Amino acid sequence: MAECLNVVGLARNGHRFLFLCDDRSYATLDRTLQEFVDDPELD
Repeated sequence: MAECLNVVGLARNGHRFLFLCDDRSYATLDRTLQEFVDDPELD
């Protein structure tokens, strides 16, 4: 059976990001999204 893939989009101050993850990597995705949200260079 094929593995499912999740797609998460983030738009912030004119920047657009797409993240791909599987069901086992939500913790990693959460940390990565937090890094992008906290990055002052993206303001």
